[in-house]
Amino acid sequence: MTQPFHCPDFNMLLEHNNRDNITAGNNPATVLENTIDPSLEYIPRGLPFAGYESQNRHNQVPAPQTTDNHRPTAHEASRSMPAPPPVRNVPQSGNPRSQFLSGIPLHDYMFPQGGLINATVVDIIVIFPQWFRNPYILERFLNNGITANIQFVILDEYRHLGLTSVEQLERARDHLSDTYRKQMRKYLDSKWTKQTHRAPYGWNTQTMSIHDFKPESMVSGGPYEAPPSIPFKDLAIGLKKLPVGSDAGDLTRALDYAMQNYKLDEHGHPVDFVFPDDIHLILDAIGRTVVTAGNADVSIIIRYHNIIREHEAVRRKKLAEDRRQTADERRQQELAVEAANQSMNQDHEHQIPTQQSSLYGYGQMDWQVPQPAPQHYQSDGEYGGMSSTAAQQQIEDWVAANKTFDLNGVPQCSMHPAMLLRECADRFAADDTSDIARAARWAVALGDSDVLEWTVGDAEMIVGLLDAAANGFEGFI
Repeated sequence: MTQPFHCPDFNMLLEHNNRDNITAGNNPATVLENTIDPSLEYIPRGLPFAGYESQNRHNQVPAPQTTDNHRPTAHEASRSMPAPPPVRNVPQSGNPRSQFLSGIPLHDYMFPQGGLINATVVDIIVIFPQWFRNPYILERFLNNGITANIQFVILDEYRHLGLTSVEQLERARDHLSDTYRKQMRKYLDSKWTKQTHRAPYGWNTQTMSIHDFKPESMVSGGPYEAPPSIPFKDLAIGLKKLPVGSDAGDLTRALDYAMQNYKLDEHGHPVDFVFPDDIHLILDAIGRTVVTAGNADVSIIIRYHNIIREHEAVRRKKLAEDRRQTADERRQQELAVEAANQSMNQDHEHQIPTQQSSLYGYGQMDWQVPQPAPQHYQSDGEYGGMSSTAAQQQIEDWVAANKTFDLNGVPQCSMHPAMLLRECADRFAADDTSDIARAARWAVALGDSDVLEWTVGDAEMIVGLLDAAANGFEGFI
């Protein structure tokens, strides 16, 4: 009968970790060499040894032994994730931005000695969301190119954020930006801006270990009191899923193992692994992450930047297609209305607007003739009962009775002012005493002249000189 996996003495682990961390494989018996009997086995969660009644059981399937090259399937992992924390709709005072991440513990721990802990940028953001405030983590993230938008996308990918509106999403991103600015101005430069930030010369973008992490209170010179240790599996509270692929580092792998396995206490009873006390125990048992270029912060940040850019391109394309579809639908509606109007015009005569009969003189509507004024009597003949001769005589009598001007001075025919007077003299009778007739006769009597040609336009002047001569004026005439 096999025996359960026994936790080695901590001093023995320290003694082992002072040597190099090459595990020569992922077999716990090989890692811990002679400290563990190779015949011993670990206890998967949900399978306590026979006869042991524990109150700390979990309804989980047995998980395969975790190695560098194998992780539980998504289905297996999802069954081991704790339920998301409840979202409370309780109004809170203060700046709404500052409420983001406010319910997540600081996890302000120092790690025990025992070797490197290679944590990816996703490890830290997802499992310890508050750590980005720490000057050590802050500088690492910014020097490697992090942005508030990328950090938010990583958080949203792996954690339950409880954000339900666009406004809350914007506030959350703004909170991350505000925190970076506030902390950098506090610890580095009072005038720091993200736009002007540059990594220092010689910065190593491949550095990932957090084994020497120091809480913020220690960095700022204040007193530090270590918080109580917690069950390792509690680090998964609030997670949708564990980081996978290149996103996963030592923190994820240790948490994954702790969620699926127990350790034995001094009495041989299964108990949870504890954070941060047991992190080196787990990593030494399962083997530490073999770091590749894909695990580096820069690689992960660039990958998420490209994901965001691709999603934005898809969003803009969809927005453009929606706008184009809306425009096409509107145009189709307009064409349908035009077609309907044309069909109606072909089937029905055009209705002439009222009070517009003068614009449709040749239309097919009846003319509206106004009624005669009162006391007016319509005639019953062409000339009111008179003959045409009598009617003409009546008109001439009426004109003569109302004549107030002399028509003798009016030319009887139309003559252009440039017309020669002698050429129009034969148009007037001998007894015609009109000004134009007198001027014309005078021009004929004068005869041809090589110097002057008198025209109709000169008639008024000629008549004036003739009248002056009759009154004794002696001039050239």
